[in-house]
Amino acid sequence: SVLHSYLARINYGFDDRYLFTLTARADGSSRFGKNNKWGTFPSAAFAWNVSNESFLKDIEQISSLKLRLSAGLTGNQEINPYQSVARLSYYPYVFANTLVTGFAPSSFENSDLGWETTTQYNLGLDLSLFNNRINLTGDIYYKKTDDLLLEVPIPYTSGLESAFQNLGSVENKGIELGLKTLNFVGDFEWSSNLIFSANRNKVLSLGNGIDFFIPVNPATSTTPSGIVKVGQPLGSFYMYKYDGLFQAGDDFTNSPIANTKAGTQKFKDINGDGKITQDGDRTVVGNSEPLFLASLT
Repeated sequence: SVLHSYLARINYGFDDRYLFTLTARADGSSRFGKNNKWGTFPSAAFAWNVSNESFLKDIEQISSLKLRLSAGLTGNQEINPYQSVARLSYYPYVFANTLVTGFAPSSFENSDLGWETTTQYNLGLDLSLFNNRINLTGDIYYKKTDDLLLEVPIPYTSGLESAFQNLGSVENKGIELGLKTLNFVGDFEWSSNLIFSANRNKVLSLGNGIDFFIPVNPATSTTPSGIVKVGQPLGSFYMYKYDGLFQAGDDFTNSPIANTKAGTQKFKDINGDGKITQDGDRTVVGNSEPLFLASLT
């Protein structure tokens, strides 16, 4: 694949107190359709060195204090090449009791396939205390991603199972904290570094009134366990809900598990129709996103 990029940036600083950065870039990718190969992504950032202000210069405990504010757009092109063009692939088949080879469509042309775009806002703080013995960095951010590059199921009557499309939007919001301390200096040195982050992800829209779709992954399972659903995080698990174990004498006829017997796991009848089915009784039971990440060294 080929990527062409143009970048422009302006930096301005006033009295080592107020710092401004303006950036604009344009990217063109051969991975996208002929109507949407180019994307433009501007950004702006402002930083205020508060510790250089006169009202803080006499406070010896504060070594440095900076506030940061930024907003901008970024683009994502991370899909395999040639997803926007019509392709033929090699397939074997049987004709007149003889194995022969031929070609059939493996993807459809999508001239409008284009950049996945993320808009991000960030508010940050950098603080150093007691001659840089304690250093704190904190950021709060909000990100919204539009025109997601998703492999979406399509009707089997098309001859294919899925196709890449720009579809819907997702938000991420969270906090990141870093604390570094110099506990001892001199012949014996000891420092510690604490990192903490928490992120919350949610699907906002899938376009065209679609509430959910189940990603196609026939290589791993004929019954996919993931779902992309409005109001839920990406990476949500779409499964039967556990409801204990079958006991001797229970009715096993409605279990979706073959050869059900006492001790086999039982699932909840979500829609209350007296049967356990994939369409009626699977539900979101969790997701792959951690509550938080933390490390101490």
